[in-house]
Amino acid sequence: MNPTTIGRRYLSTLLVSSASLVVVMSLTAWGARHDHRQADQGKNTTHLFGNHSCPISGEPVVPETFVPYKDEANNIYGRLYLCCKGCTKKTKKKVADLYKKFYRTDPKTGKAIGPRDLKNATCPISGDPVTKKDWIEYNGMIVHFCCRDCVKDFLKNPDSYLKKIVPNPDDFKYEKPAGSGSAK
Repeated sequence: MNPTTIGRRYLSTLLVSSASLVVVMSLTAWGARHDHRQADQGKNTTHLFGNHSCPISGEPVVPETFVPYKDEANNIYGRLYLCCKGCTKKTKKKVADLYKKFYRTDPKTGKAIGPRDLKNATCPISGDPVTKKDWIEYNGMIVHFCCRDCVKDFLKNPDSYLKKIVPNPDDFKYEKPAGSGSAK
């Protein structure tokens, strides 16, 4: 090979390698930002409208770690918050029983209780008047909506909306304990 051909191949390889490196670095930077935003979700939580102790370990929970509960036939939804991802598998195995324990059982007497109707007159999503047919039970509370689409939006970030309609939101104040959420 003559020196010009070798130079062109070297330059071509260098350009492809540089372009690949730029793509990899960009994706890595995006992934780091994405992960950071995910981890940040619980840092700004001031109220948590669910269990504050892990159903498995009994330790304080972190808001970004939870197992969803869904019983669509009975219009019941919820979240069981956990101290760490290590408690997820055990929680999933008995999620229905744990939902009843945390949200449908009186902690003082141990007796079953019905859900608490928040009786909100306006939709927590749109601010429009609610209808009789659009409601769900969420973490032991009946929440009313103006339409079914608002239910979907509510379930994406329920704690931020509950803070607007729960009569005494200070009853649900949340402070993330130092060192919580460590992997087990």
